Amino acid sequence: MAAFSAAVARQPGDEDLVILGGAADPNGIDVGSNTDSDVVAAAQRIWRDNRIKGVVAKEATHHMLNYATSYMTAWVGDNGHAVITADSPEMMYAATDPLQPWKARAAIRWWRDSDAETDFAIVWCQIGWQLFSRSVWVNPAEVVERRIRNNRASSDQWDAATEFVITGEGPPVVVLNNPLGMGEFEPHLDTITRINAGILERRVTSAMQAWRQRALTGGLPQKDAEGNDIDWASVFEPAPGALWDIPAGIELWESDATDIRPLLEGVKDDLRELSEMSATPFPRCFRVLRISRLPALLR
Repeated sequence: MAAFSAAVARQPGDEDLVILGGAADPNGIDVGSNTDSDVVAAAQRIWRDNRIKGVVAKEATHHMLNYATSYMTAWVGDNGHAVITADSPEMMYAATDPLQPWKARAAIRWWRDSDAETDFAIVWCQIGWQLFSRSVWVNPAEVVERRIRNNRASSDQWDAATEFVITGEGPPVVVLNNPLGMGEFEPHLDTITRINAGILERRVTSAMQAWRQRALTGGLPQKDAEGNDIDWASVFEPAPGALWDIPAGIELWESDATDIRPLLEGVKDDLRELSEMSATPFPRCFRVLRISRLPALLR
């Protein structure tokens, strides 16, 4: 894990991340120059059983590129075998050595077991660890009705689920830090916001064009022959099959459609800037912003 944390790097060409670049995916392991010893064989089994290649390593790198920090944690499974997981800062936090920020001094990992209807949190310090738990139900009525289980906070009371276990070792956690100190996309948020605003303005303008402004010139009477008010809005109500009988001397005016090509060109220029500043191929910028369905921008 330590070797992996030192080797994390972006690799162009990955299809899962666009602005973020490619996720590192280690190819294998060895111990020193030996590739076929019992130690290597055991490590390869851990590698295979934990899906390090293609899943865990990529997930850990993805969290680091998105959230600036991610974690890889070594556990002991129920069968006594090693378990390695990738954890995001949404579910985990570590206090680190200020001079070696990849080393955790203490850490906490939280998760929910819906089947057990219990939240768990494991806390590590320099000499050991302890597991805590709490019910997912906030009050007894919810326990009876079995409702609102996964979409709300739990009760505030945490109770010790195990005794404190002394291991004499620090947290089995490797911290992966983005050198930027932020998500890879964050330096480009101003440009992305500007692109999204341009797309919104264009779509609102296009939607409003579906109902063009109309006017009648020439002066229409406000009263009928019996002195009643005439509701010309209902008389000239627009509809696909409507026919209007316009009095002689009355002309119908309709506003012209707004030319949205300048808005399209503006978004295209912003996308080019985003492509250049983020070193992302121009066509892939459309995919990360989920606007590849707009072929007019590619012209």
